[in-house]
Amino acid sequence: MPKESQGTTTDTRTPGVQTPNTDTENRARNTRNTSRYGGVRGPSERDFSGATPQIGGVLALRSENTTRKVPYEVFLKKLETYIMNEMKQGGHLVGITKNPNADVIADFESAYKPADVDETTATSVENEIQKETIKEYVKDFKLLKSNLKKAYSLMYGNCNDGVQAQIKADTDYGAKSKIFDYKWLFKKAKKVVSGLDSKVNLRVSLYSTMINLLLTKQQPNGLNTAYLTRFKSMARTLTTAGGEHIFVSKDMLGKDLGVATADEVKDEKEYFLAMCFILRSDKGRYKKLLEDLKSSANRGRDEYPKTLTDAFDLLVRESGEYDTTNAYGRGRAQRRGAARRA
Repeated sequence: MPKESQGTTTDTRTPGVQTPNTDTENRARNTRNTSRYGGVRGPSERDFSGATPQIGGVLALRSENTTRKVPYEVFLKKLETYIMNEMKQGGHLVGITKNPNADVIADFESAYKPADVDETTATSVENEIQKETIKEYVKDFKLLKSNLKKAYSLMYGNCNDGVQAQIKADTDYGAKSKIFDYKWLFKKAKKVVSGLDSKVNLRVSLYSTMINLLLTKQQPNGLNTAYLTRFKSMARTLTTAGGEHIFVSKDMLGKDLGVATADEVKDEKEYFLAMCFILRSDKGRYKKLLEDLKSSANRGRDEYPKTLTDAFDLLVRESGEYDTTNAYGRGRAQRRGAARRA
């Protein structure tokens, strides 16, 4: 009879046949499935689809490999689509997915609050119309306030255990969750999934995110779409860490920021980001392009792209994406990469 080894037992029903030791295997399996937050990981954690799977994405920590994880900005777009399609009067609410600080209550009141009518001079028909208009307004106003609470739940419910644990660890969580403060939750979730530690020195976070952006570069033969997605993510993280001012220099702008218009500041930020993006592109493929851009600037014809969209378009065209002989294969690869990140 074969000698038993550690971790196995001899099947007494079939002499000489070794089977796995059940206790040993179970201990090993439980160790593998233990998550960093205590509990058993199981297949469901990796395949977490959120409390509302119809949104089409979830938020997870940067270090976690969750199947349905999407970047924060992508999640907001998916949430916007869900609100528009699935929530009654969602159009009044959707502004918070573009700007969490948006005061949708004030916007609603400004746009829909009925004007006062002098009952003494109005006709009976006008008075009845006014009463019905007020009823509709009040009903929609209540629905909007209810939807804001639902928006809080939609965001929180599609954060996985790791993100929820970080949110709950915040000292303000108890008070904010009681009033369904969606503005606070959206900002907090963005910081958590961006990898910003609320307990670390803020200047350390700013330094780290600034270095990460500056070191971001396109991998050799990497997809342009993948590079753009990664670059935008790094730029957003730097902004979240308090580095918005890094993108806009008053010397580059030619005036103090206090007197510059919002469009001027936005354009200068885009210009700087486009410059960083193009200069960190794949040198193997775009060396000639970069040399031409530098040469044209030396000749007084500054042809550097001024927006991220233009910079991306320039890389795509220089890569031969639209060449009739080779575009199909490359274009399919680019689109396939973009689809995976959508």
